[in-house]
Amino acid sequence: IQRLRGHGLGVIIDGVTLEFLPYARVDKLAHDYMKIMLPRGTVQLLESGSRIRAVRKLPLERVILSQCDHESAIRIGSALGIRLYQGWHLDQYHGTPDS
Repeated sequence: IQRLRGHGLGVIIDGVTLEFLPYARVDKLAHDYMKIMLPRGTVQLLESGSRIRAVRKLPLERVILSQCDHESAIRIGSALGIRLYQGWHLDQYHGTPDS
């Protein structure tokens, strides 16, 4: 990881699920960003419980909510203080880099 950073590259942990997050010790992993998948069927997992507590423990400025294919993902992410998103919903309403 230090070699990558020496070349100006960052490290992103990709593919993190809400089901996995309460059990992961992500503070032990050297990373610059973490992408948490939030497809339509999983938004309700952030409403309470161990998953929301696990998200709140993260440095939210380094969290990217991915697979955001619905407005509720943006709404709940914003309520949590997350500002980085990736997904079809954003591409549809805000355009892709190619458009």
